[in-house]
Amino acid sequence: MSTKVEFGVIQKLLVTEVTQLGQAVFVQLDTPEAYQVQDLSREIETHVSERNRDQLKFETGSRCYARACDGVLYRALVVTKNAGTTATVYFTDYGNSEEVEISDMYPPTGSYFDLPAQGLCCTLSDFIPKESQWSETIHEILVEKLLNQEVHGMFRSISSNLHPYSDAVLQDSGGGCYPSYNVTLFQD
Repeated sequence: MSTKVEFGVIQKLLVTEVTQLGQAVFVQLDTPEAYQVQDLSREIETHVSERNRDQLKFETGSRCYARACDGVLYRALVVTKNAGTTATVYFTDYGNSEEVEISDMYPPTGSYFDLPAQGLCCTLSDFIPKESQWSETIHEILVEKLLNQEVHGMFRSISSNLHPYSDAVLQDSGGGCYPSYNVTLFQD
């Protein structure tokens, strides 16, 4: 389940992730739902800390709460179970992924996944690399200029580029998927 996107309308966006070598950016819309995500992490923390630490049984694509490197619990999808005691998870509201300890993962409970995922995967319209991917220099510039910045953008279309995570991870329990969008960003 993903946030509803309006096409052809200039709107305020928050860039939450620039993927490695700039193949995609993740944005959040300036909506009340996006602001709920911040409160949601605090609620999840309270909810999980009061529960017994159940052993999480998961498969690729399973929903969970995972503690990120900043120490905060976020909604996530399991990308892979790694060797040992870790798994790679994709944080649905921000677009980034991290390797986390399985002991820092919790089964989804309550209605915390009712809110649509807020991290929207986008490719930059009319900004195409000469090669198949961006150089490290361009990636660094994109990170410096865009990451955690509010920008104005216009969604052009659903992208033919694949979301950076496998289809198995992107299938939510409602049978939907997380699309990728073509977006044009505007300089203020």
